[in-house]
Amino acid sequence: MKHTVPVLMYHAILHEEDDTSGYIHISLNAFERQMQWLAQQGYQTVTVSELGQGVSASAKCVAITFDDGYYSLYQLVTPVLRRYGFTATLFLTTFPVGASGYDVLPQLEKSYPVGDRPLTWQELTEMEQSCWDIQAHGHRHLVHNALPEEELHREIEESKSLIEQHLHKVVTYYAFPYGRYNNLCLQLCKQLGFGAVFTVQPGLAPDANQLFALPRVEINRWVNDEVFATKMRTGYSNRKQQWKWAFGKILYRNIRLKDVLKRMYDKVKK
Repeated sequence: MKHTVPVLMYHAILHEEDDTSGYIHISLNAFERQMQWLAQQGYQTVTVSELGQGVSASAKCVAITFDDGYYSLYQLVTPVLRRYGFTATLFLTTFPVGASGYDVLPQLEKSYPVGDRPLTWQELTEMEQSCWDIQAHGHRHLVHNALPEEELHREIEESKSLIEQHLHKVVTYYAFPYGRYNNLCLQLCKQLGFGAVFTVQPGLAPDANQLFALPRVEINRWVNDEVFATKMRTGYSNRKQQWKWAFGKILYRNIRLKDVLKRMYDKVKK
């Protein structure tokens, strides 16, 4: 039986539960309970960089990841990680860094949490030097499988180069905004030197990059303590979701087939 690791996917952390913010953001109270559960169950954290290098088959590991780059990660998440001796990975969207709000990215403005803001490069530097591994998540958070090749290349490459320039590190992992990608996205990521990419497809990830496109387990407002434990064990909310994605994984293994079916679907929609 191959060794698998749950790769958790978070976004922003809220001071309190807030129905006006996007469902992808969870409260600090919920996040603290989840981290406490991981510690009590004996989990060790690995960054995606460590996951790519391979982990011991006997180790009980989890990778904690966040998308976009909210100030709440610096303010609220870092102290919790330090309390438990945990690490995390941030997949950073680079264009908003240093802005006062997400109005610079209209496509995110409606879903970002009220009162939060993008991180600054100084804060990101402190995070990288602490318990964080900063990796790439696009420059403007665009839908990748809708972009022409030149624009797609620029969107991926600029995100990578800005992080490397400001944080003085080599960036080798990428997460697709909205989880949307096609064969061209995968090929460009390989050409740009990424060792693996991460999606929003559920499931547990094989370690040591046995696959190039790896699944993640979304943790959102609707994940209670019981569902969190189930997702940690299986990578899915329930059996229904697991069976639904069993067919999806067949398509995603053949990315060209997936692209053809998407083009057919888009024509029917028109």
